[in-house]
Amino acid sequence: MSLRAIDKRHLEAAEGWLGLGDWSEAIKELEKLPPQARLHPDPLCARYMAFCTAKKWDLATKDARNLCRIAPHEVGGFIALASALNFQGRTREARKVLVEVQGRFPKHYLLSFYLARFACRLGNVREARGWLNLAFDRGDIVEVKEMAMAEPDLELLRRHIADI
Repeated sequence: MSLRAIDKRHLEAAEGWLGLGDWSEAIKELEKLPPQARLHPDPLCARYMAFCTAKKWDLATKDARNLCRIAPHEVGGFIALASALNFQGRTREARKVLVEVQGRFPKHYLLSFYLARFACRLGNVREARGWLNLAFDRGDIVEVKEMAMAEPDLELLRRHIADI
């Protein structure tokens, strides 16, 4: 399904509002879309981002679940879902979401990076180190190292990260 020109304009306006930090105006713009267009991945992603900005994690989770359902071949929906769950304090559930799909995305470094974060948050440092090493193998090592050094969830692995 593709978006009509008018739907794309509403989506662009919503993205503009998000760029300005106004999540409520972004949502109003997205509500102008017809129901079938609201289930397109691009508007769903914009709604997810708006609800994340508003810290409305239950609504963000709902949109992320829809993204996973309608675009199961894209890793982004699963990372979005895991992130929303994590922000609700549901880190074990977030980890489970990513573990279940990691075999479908064997080259995606961000998935491994998030699994390292969640494992560390749960106190599983050895597991976290393994996922982080996989993220280093799968991604650009300099970029992943910068991300890892800046990530508070990976504090327990700082020495390991610095040695890479």
